[in-house]
Amino acid sequence: MDPDASSPDFILPGFNYRMTDFQAALGLTQLAKLDRIVAGRRAAAARYDTQLEGTPIRAPRRGAGNDVVFQSYVALLPVGVDRDQLIRRLREEGIETQIGTYHMPLATFFRERYGYRTGDFPTTDDIAARALTLPLHPAITADEQATVVEHLLAAL
Repeated sequence: MDPDASSPDFILPGFNYRMTDFQAALGLTQLAKLDRIVAGRRAAAARYDTQLEGTPIRAPRRGAGNDVVFQSYVALLPVGVDRDQLIRRLREEGIETQIGTYHMPLATFFRERYGYRTGDFPTTDDIAARALTLPLHPAITADEQATVVEHLLAAL
């Protein structure tokens, strides 16, 4: 029996997990570099941890014994900071930062489908509004990170 694609119950968010040949070839070359990439990201994350220590910005938390790869470095801004304005200011200063995490219940699909609104998940509302992704890649230097942190703290 074929599902009725026009039925509202059939509409679900989905993903296309198929990979192109080019993506597969690129992935294989990246796998050869994996240990170096992960080590570089971990070292950069450790430098941010040190540079943010004692500031009002909270570094990402990690559970004891967890081996984090750091695809991103998402810090938590102090309460009351306008993250979007901060992102714009840092961009004007040549520092690219991004929203740290998205509040999925407030994404269009979930708002329209399930009626979620701001206030339904107060802790998530708070964290999503204050999470900021700092620049992170395996080759970022300590000086570049110090510049990011210096501008970030000055913008607070």
